[in-house]
Amino acid sequence: PVHKNVILAIVDSHPRNIVVLRAAAKKAKLLEKSWYAITVTTPLSSTQRTHEDQSRIAQNLTIAEQMGAQVISLEAEDAATGIRHFCESLSKRNQQITDVFLTAQEEVPFYLRWSSLAPLQRTLRKILPSGTHIESIHLEAEVQQAAGWREWVGLSDVTADSI
Repeated sequence: PVHKNVILAIVDSHPRNIVVLRAAAKKAKLLEKSWYAITVTTPLSSTQRTHEDQSRIAQNLTIAEQMGAQVISLEAEDAATGIRHFCESLSKRNQQITDVFLTAQEEVPFYLRWSSLAPLQRTLRKILPSGTHIESIHLEAEVQQAAGWREWVGLSDVTADSI
């Protein structure tokens, strides 16, 4: 069967997760693909997330929906398992993920950040179809290097009131 290709953005509580959402939305629009914004709640994350983290995730999901994403909230033992189950459900609907956008894990040592060896990326490579492009966006470094993060992601017209 022919699969419909889709894009996936992983939503988290990072204050600049909108950069990840914007990148996924731009690619989806450019390639005329549907896209999903998902968040996975695990037993560990549910105990570690602060009220502020939960609010940010809810806000990021709302923003993603406004940008045209189909929003999905999952519960799983770990993030990789949740994403794997999501991929399986897409496959049953003849959809396949071709691109994944996520916030880089800043706690990963700097010498691993720029490689494909970051733990979540490595796990995603095992569970996603071969050839899936994984874009791990290092928000802190890349945003600081840009003249202005709003211009860098094409959000110069967006104000704090509109997000």
